[in-house]
Amino acid sequence: MWKLKELLYNIKWGLWALRKYFRVVWSMRPWDYGYLVKMTRHQLGLLAHSLENQDILDKDEAIVQIRRCIELIDHYIENDHHERCGYDSNWNSYTKPIPGRDGVYEVHNTMTPKQQEDNWRAIKEGLELKRKEIEEIKSLLFNIENWWW
Repeated sequence: MWKLKELLYNIKWGLWALRKYFRVVWSMRPWDYGYLVKMTRHQLGLLAHSLENQDILDKDEAIVQIRRCIELIDHYIENDHHERCGYDSNWNSYTKPIPGRDGVYEVHNTMTPKQQEDNWRAIKEGLELKRKEIEEIKSLLFNIENWWW
């Protein structure tokens, strides 16, 4: 009898998981770690929602930490760190043929020297911001058991 109850229980939760994870799993590919990050983000969203509907101690702090982790993961997925540090993408690139070398081109852009200097600074600061945010994600995820126990 208990095997039947276990089977029914697993069927119930298996169907639930198929419904909840379908969109994330549908787009997954085994060669790209980005899908692992997206799956983790999706799971954290489900966890936050679940905690919001439970009567447990310190759930508010846990939910704040989970939401922060989701926010950081969203930035990681968007890879928007240099834009958040002031990168100015208001410029264009173009090519010019090199005289005497058929089919060979030079790449030029319309960036001003000030814009180039500011963009290099934004890229440098963006890389540091990304490193710090990855460390924060790891810290939050490695303290996951403290979110509700």
